[in-house]
Formats: sequence, C-alpha cells, structure tokens
Amino acid sequence: MPRRCCMPNCRGNYDNGPKVSVFYFPSDENLRRKWLSAVHRQDWTPSKHSVICELHFNKDDILSSTSMYDPKTGILLTAPLDRRRLRKDAIPSKLPGCPSYLSSHQTAVREDPEIRRGRLENRALQIAIQESVDTHAKMIDAISFDSLDQMKTKLSECEKHSDWVVINKSDSVRLVLLKHLCIKQ
Repeated sequence: MPRRCCMPNCRGNYDNGPKVSVFYFPSDENLRRKWLSAVHRQDWTPSKHSVICELHFNKDDILSSTSMYDPKTGILLTAPLDRRRLRKDAIPSKLPGCPSYLSSHQTAVREDPEIRRGRLENRALQIAIQESVDTHAKMIDAISFDSLDQMKTKLSECEKHSDWVVINKSDSVRLVLLKHLCIKQ
C-alpha cells in the first residue's frame, strides 16, 4: 500500500486521488524545519512514516536520472534511477488545492561553487586560447610576404621601430644592425 501525502487538502495516493511518488522528511534538522514550515499544519509533528508527494515540489527538484563523468574515457555516463529522488536541498513549495498565497515561489537554485569555479576557469581558458590563436594569426599575417616588393615594404615598416637599417637594391635587400658601443677608458 503506497504512503499517503501529509499535506493539507492533498489527495496524493488516496483511493480517489492520483498515484504519485512520495518522499520522506529529511533527517537534517535545518531542512526538516523548512519542510515543516511548508506543510502549514499547526501543532503537527511528522512521524517516521510521514511523506510528502511529488505534487508539492518543482519539476527541477525531482531527479529521475543520475550522471557521472569518466575522466579516463572523457565520457559523461547517464543512467535512469529506479526510484525518483529529490535534490538534497529541495523544499516543498507548491500547495495544490490550497489558496495560492500559501504556495511559495522558490528562488533559483544556486550553482555549486566548485562547478561554478570550474565553469568560469574553462571559459577563461577558452578565451585565452582564442586570443592566442588570433594574435598568432595576426603576427603571421604581419610577417608574411609573397614577393620581394612586399618584403621591402614590410621591412621598411619595421625599420622605423628598430636598430636595423634596410638597404634596398633592385635585386636584393640588405639588413644592417647599427649598435652604438660606449668604450670606457
């Protein structure tokens, strides 16, 4: 016989109600207090058999599959669960059959700090790699030439910013490095 939901006005798993998955109250005291607050029943204490059905949770609070990343193969493995379960911080927030002001609108779930850190590091790494590739392509374009005339033009541009002097002849180009040596006596 399936357990019946303990929420007020809920018919989950009753004879004339819908057949639904149910979840036991959490053992963590802080989360348990939040669940009790969400039940909206005065002077009531749940027993070890008390449950709340899936109708009182958001869709993203209920997990029906699990995933694991295999670092050796680089594959994300996903498998369906035999029994659906709740996210570890899920709180019942929907009260069907009750006035709408009793249902709370749960705020967005915060991303796990380790997952967020990894995601941000990966994004920063991708940006750095793309900038490096772009810089390399610009550098190759700046120093590449197809003819002697293009080479002369590029060398004359470089001459303005260096100690090298370019001597252009009709059939050749000579590069001379001028250095100023200070001789101490």
